[in-house]
Order: sequence, then C-alpha cells, then structure tokens
Amino acid sequence: MIIVKSLSEIRNKIIEIKSNHKKISLIPTMGNIHDGHLSLIRDAQNYDSIRIVTIFVNPLQFDNLNDLKNYPNTLEDDISFLQKEKVDYLYIPIRDEILSDIDNSKQLPWGFNNMLCGKMRTNHFNGVFAIVKKFFEIIEPTYVFFGEKDYQQTILIKYIIENYFDKIKMIVCPTIRNSYQLALSSRNSRISKISLSETSAIIQALKKTCIDYYLTTGLKDFKKLYLLNDVCRTQYVEIHDERLLHQKHGIKKISDITNNRRIFIATYIENIRLIDNQSLEEYDNL
Repeated sequence: MIIVKSLSEIRNKIIEIKSNHKKISLIPTMGNIHDGHLSLIRDAQNYDSIRIVTIFVNPLQFDNLNDLKNYPNTLEDDISFLQKEKVDYLYIPIRDEILSDIDNSKQLPWGFNNMLCGKMRTNHFNGVFAIVKKFFEIIEPTYVFFGEKDYQQTILIKYIIENYFDKIKMIVCPTIRNSYQLALSSRNSRISKISLSETSAIIQALKKTCIDYYLTTGLKDFKKLYLLNDVCRTQYVEIHDERLLHQKHGIKKISDITNNRRIFIATYIENIRLIDNQSLEEYDNL
C-alpha cells in the first residue's frame, strides 16, 4: 500500500493510474477504521479497479467543536487494517492543502438543511458536499463506496454525482451491525458507562416501539415515545417514503428509488450522538 499525503503527489498518481487505463474505486473515510469501513473496501474488490482509501476528519462538517476534538484518532491501527486488506493507495490529505480555496457556501436543496440530520446539524451537509466534491475532482474515481447507515449522506452523494460527475457510479453498501444489531460507528468506541449490548437494546426498543405504533395507528407523532433520561436522549424519530425523501433533496433521477418506507433515529447515549435507519420492509428482523 502506498501512502500519499501531498496534493501534487496524489495528482501525479492519478495521472499514472489513468495513463495505464485503470479504473479507480474511492472509499472516503474519517479514519477509526472498523468492520463497516472494511465492508466497503472488500466490496470494492469486486470491481476491476485501483482501490484508494482516504482518511480525513473533515472540520467543515462538524457543528460541535467538542465533537471534532473528541473524534477518535487511530491512524496507526487504520494503516495496519488497510495494509492487511491490500488497499492500493491511502490518501491522507494535508489539512491546509485540502481546505485551500474550498467553497462550502453552496446553496443545497431544501432537504439537506431542513430534514433529519441536516435539520439538527447546521451546515453539516455543506461541509460534506465541499470535501467530497473536491475528492471527486482530485481522484476522478469510476466507483465510489458509501454505507447505508449514513442514508441522508448517500442522498447527498447522489446529488453531487447527478449534478457534477455523471460518469461516477456510487455503490451503497448495507449497514454493518454487531452481534447485538447495533450499527457500527466510529463513535461507538466512546461509549463507556454502559455496554454496547445495552446501547443496542435501547435503540432497538425505541425503533420497535415507534414502528409498532406507526403500523397500528398510521400516525407519526413519535415525540411522546422518546426516551429522555440520564443515559439516553432521543433527538428524533421519523418515518419517510424513500422516493419522496430523495425528491425533497433535489434528486431528479428517482425511477430506480424504491417506494419503501424507512425509519430514521438519532439519539444521544452518554451525550454521544448515534444514528440508525432501517427499511420498514426489514421490520421482521427487529
């Protein structure tokens, strides 16, 4: 695995790869590599391409400086994991270089600032948009890999591709869960006072209670079901039609989007924000 840090070096590597008529698979991460990231990297093995992983903790997408400061940094372990997976290139951008001349003032469609995480995290998706778009411009991938756990983010990537990079193909990989059905997240490692099994039980119970209520009544007034105590504080629970959700985020090509309903949850466990989503068609798995 070749580790690249400077902008000039990664651009030279891309020229070299393209000159050899090779395709590129890009897997962007913020580090703290876990099995969720590894599933994306392994899925990319199914594509005849050069695999490039990026590690960059994007400050533009954080609305909470403490969250940014406390984001896990496990670079040595990350490099070891990626070497074992035989990744071709690891790009660790120099912060000042990657942020230079970047514009995160783009006016995104309504949904990105008024729905789900976008409603709760000011300018979060503007920050993601700016960095992902720059990575796409620099690396010129054929394929990009993102996880379904960050569902609203996958809609943003579709928006970027649809409007700026129509030759890129995005592969959305299923959410990877631990043995307790907790969605894997870099933030899970910061939970200390209760076990991951207890964390999962809390989220699964909340999810099941809200789905049962919705399927029984047809109503979505979930606030009365929120958990609000010293351990857990529910931020939102919402159910949306996937196709309509894409439309509210400015996606025009929706013919391949299912009409499935999907539940979205954001909750704080020990003041650590965790998110999850699941199709209601998968309800029997809860």
